[in-house]
Amino acid sequence: MNKFKINLLILTVFVLAILGLSACSSGGNESHQNEQGDDDSGHSATSISFTSDSGAGTGNIWLEIDSTNPESKSFKLKVVGDGLAVYGVAGRLEFDRSICTLDGAQAGTALEGNSAKIVAKAGSNDKGGVFGFSRSVEFMHSAQLSKDKAIGTLEFTVSKTGTTKIAFVEDRSKALDQELKSVDVVKWLGGTLVVK
Repeated sequence: MNKFKINLLILTVFVLAILGLSACSSGGNESHQNEQGDDDSGHSATSISFTSDSGAGTGNIWLEIDSTNPESKSFKLKVVGDGLAVYGVAGRLEFDRSICTLDGAQAGTALEGNSAKIVAKAGSNDKGGVFGFSRSVEFMHSAQLSKDKAIGTLEFTVSKTGTTKIAFVEDRSKALDQELKSVDVVKWLGGTLVVK
């Protein structure tokens, strides 16, 4: 297979993996209402916390808190991995959409190297959100993940107070190497969000 076809295939796979966003991330007719139908969008968060699931280590991909800003009703989670050689990572997260929404993504430093450009996309869907981080198509080598470098950062907005688990849907989350082969991830670890 020539290099052009490989690049096109890589780009297509990651776009398809994350473009489940296009129809879902617009939010449709949702108005961020709580279960009783009361609009809680005017609430003032006093604290936002995230506790990562235990077990982060070699062979895993997990979420960690990056920052919180109760005044702007927002928080960021880092996607981190260790001991895996990957070209890109795409995932589906499940969480209570009435509490928060996934709004965007920023590339981290884990996939950098050789002047590679990193593509980062994310957005909400009906059950939570989806994201993808990938090296650009002109760089055909995997990067070695290390726990001290984030694959990327996911940006969330808080809609109301409450507690929700933010969990990876493992059969919808993938790490791929430069040959588009699936990389075996031991565990995909999420955590628990608490908004007060």
